[in-house]
Amino acid sequence: MGCSYQVANWVFGAQGGFDWANAKASHADPFFSGTTDTSRTWQLMEMTWRVGYAFDRFLAYVKAGGAWERIDYAMLTAAGGETNAFSARETGGWTVGIGGEYAFTNWLSGFLEYRYLDFGTCTNSFVDGTGHFIANVNTRDTKHLVKAGFNFRLGG
Repeated sequence: MGCSYQVANWVFGAQGGFDWANAKASHADPFFSGTTDTSRTWQLMEMTWRVGYAFDRFLAYVKAGGAWERIDYAMLTAAGGETNAFSARETGGWTVGIGGEYAFTNWLSGFLEYRYLDFGTCTNSFVDGTGHFIANVNTRDTKHLVKAGFNFRLGG
């Protein structure tokens, strides 16, 4: 959801977004034998500002702002045929990107954009199911995101 304001060929705007996700990743833990590190991103949220230049019906723009995510980290160990999960989560960062938007009609446009998201490095404290401390792990989280979609314009 957002709004834009045009002055001559320059376009200024603000946008907010919320995306559901189910992005998963895993790899063998380099320090604990028989342990697998996993992550799952559930949600991405953003508040961005954009500046663009309109060439007739095409708008080229750059955008930047804040980004937040809901992500779960887990360390999975196989002990006696049973898997034990230790989890943690993090949020908060920034985003920057570029994009293009084409107006098919006065009320419908399509866009394609690339964004880089950086959530920094945070320390997650992993605990087991009984609340016992296992380890502190520093996690660096960045994402590359490509979005495509349509915009419907309200008003004139």
